[in-house]
This record gives sequence, C-alpha cells and structure tokens, in this order.
Amino acid sequence: MHHEKLLIIGGGVGPMAGVALHAAIIENTLAGGDRGHLDLIHLSLSAGISDRTEFLLGRDAENPAAGMAAGLALVLAGISGREAVIGVPCNTFHAPEIFGPFVQEALRMGAAAGLKLTILDMLDETLGFLASIAPDAIRIGLMTTTGTRRSGVYDRLLTKAGMVPLYVAEEEQDLLHAAIYDPVWGIKASGRPLAKAVEVLRGLALRLAEKGAQAIVLGCTELPLALTEKHIYAIPLVDPVLALARALIREAAPAKLAPLSPAIRA
Repeated sequence: MHHEKLLIIGGGVGPMAGVALHAAIIENTLAGGDRGHLDLIHLSLSAGISDRTEFLLGRDAENPAAGMAAGLALVLAGISGREAVIGVPCNTFHAPEIFGPFVQEALRMGAAAGLKLTILDMLDETLGFLASIAPDAIRIGLMTTTGTRRSGVYDRLLTKAGMVPLYVAEEEQDLLHAAIYDPVWGIKASGRPLAKAVEVLRGLALRLAEKGAQAIVLGCTELPLALTEKHIYAIPLVDPVLALARALIREAAPAKLAPLSPAIRA
C-alpha cells in the first residue's frame, strides 16, 4: 500500500527547529494537493532530552542520545511494515559523542521491530548542500553553539573537503551562544527571534564576512529563524534545516523533491 518511506522528525532539540524542518519538508515537496504529501511523524519530547551543549562541556552526565532514543521507541512501536527515514534537526546533537550512540540504539530498536531505518547525518547533508549552492567557496564562516564549536565536528568535515573553517572571535563566542540560549532574549527562550538576537547575529555575520568568509553555515537550527534571508552581505547563508529537509524528501520519494530555487545559489 505504501510505496514511499515514512519520514520521522526527531524534534524537541529545540522545538521550533522541528517545526521549521516540518515546514521546509512541505515547502520542498512536489505534492499537487494534500494527499500528495509524504507521511510524516513529528516527535517532540523536549523535557526528556538533556541539553546537548551542557553534555558536551561535561556539565550534564546524561547523554541526549538516550532521551531521543526513548522518544523514538514510542514511534517505532506504532508503525509496522514501513521503511522510515529519520532526521534530527540539531547541529550539536550530531557531535559524535551524541549522534553515534543514538544511531546505534535506533538501528538496534529498528532491527528488533523488523523495521528498515535510514538515519540521515544533517552535517554531511549540509556540506553537500553547501557545495551545491556555493561550489567555489573555500573560506566558510561558522556560527554555532559553543558545544558544536568545541566538538570540532564542522572543522573536521570542512578541512577534509579542502575548505577553511572561520569562527567568530573566541571572545565573541559567548555572545553568539547567548543569542541562542539567553533565558530572556535568546531564541530558545523566546521561541522566536527578538530584535536583540537578530541585531547580535547580524553583527557577528558581518565579522565573518570581514574575515573573508565566502559562505556562512548557520550551524545551530535556531539561527535560520533569525537570519531568514538567503544571502547576507552578498554571501550565501547555508541553512542545515533546509539541507536536511531536502535530503529527507530525496530519500523517501526522490521524484517529489522540488527544484532548488535559483535565488538560493551563490
């Protein structure tokens, strides 16, 4: 009966990132009407998933992989005979210390339930998306949480691809992190970008442009909620949420993947 794979969003990290991914999947699907859209389960159990940065910095002993896997178990118990593609819209979650254990446990649960699961790596998909929209870019600006920056995961991917990672100055990393996490004006707290967060992030993007960045990866899934344009200071912004959305459609039903808008390309 089902010829297309089921999509599963491992959301709640943060909650609005999952909503943004869900919307991007719909926007990038060639559907022709309601019934043409892909079957999708959006899992968002934020309270049970520990903070990714706090874990990576050694301030929380609970691996976020455990909370995400526990939520996924609820989904897997309710599907039968379907192939599924899973995406987690959180850059920091893809640090090896978190993503590796999650993939291992998810595949174990899938095998036990007789389900074929495909788990996409958002960072790999982001790198491929970067190459498609800015093929000549070598110097790549990175705006990330402190946890993602300390993990070095983007550094390794970009360096392996022959690119040069550029970060905001070390003394400004706390400001970037605050734009995401501050309990008053950070995007996670407000659920939407307040004027102060947008101002801070635009200023930090300008610093990266001044350093010679030829593209900027918005390496936290809250950041595209604030920097919504496709280009800033005449350089492309790379949205990992969009990259993951398109990859999920590609894996589930490639014929339904809408063409990429020319406005996104460098």
